[in-house]
Amino acid sequence: MTKLRKNQGGIVYSTFGSQQEPESDPETFHPQDWELGVRREKKGRAGKTVTLVILPETFPGNQAPDLSQQIKKHCGTGGSVTPQGIVIQGDFVDKALEFLKKIGYPAKKVGG
Repeated sequence: MTKLRKNQGGIVYSTFGSQQEPESDPETFHPQDWELGVRREKKGRAGKTVTLVILPETFPGNQAPDLSQQIKKHCGTGGSVTPQGIVIQGDFVDKALEFLKKIGYPAKKVGG
């Protein structure tokens, strides 16, 4: 059983606000401002083929999971968001490109 201490000290409330970067509002986010790259990868993945949607470094972090969810649902497969971009399980380069262009992103195929 743990004892509760009454006077532990520390800041309970601060008026200075948080040091986190502000999240972008959905109203001010415009897909046409973000050029995305799509490529097929196989190296370093035990022979499994994946589709990688390359996000720019300045892409808002709170938008990546939503975009990932939409692409995965459209392709009917799984995937994840990584620091490199959005990883989609399987070879869906053409399908992902078509979908990204349909929702307003200027996407292009990169690599071989």
